[in-house]
Amino acid sequence: MIPIDIIIIDDEKEYCETMKNESRHYGIRVTDFQNWEEGIREFLSDIKYKALILDAYCIINQADEKEEMGFCLMC
Repeated sequence: MIPIDIIIIDDEKEYCETMKNESRHYGIRVTDFQNWEEGIREFLSDIKYKALILDAYCIINQADEKEEMGFCLMC
């Protein structure tokens, strides 16, 4: 089975770890990021990623302390 690489951007690290563990059984490798800036930078820098899962409310960058919904405007 050829693995599928995806990225998940979600500030809840425990949720990301669960996704990683569950997805591995189906040949899906999950790379997680807890903020939008790092996650989208990685997604756009490597063609191996086939999907991007976004948290509706997420941390935009490392300096942010509260979640926002406006990350879509940064595309």
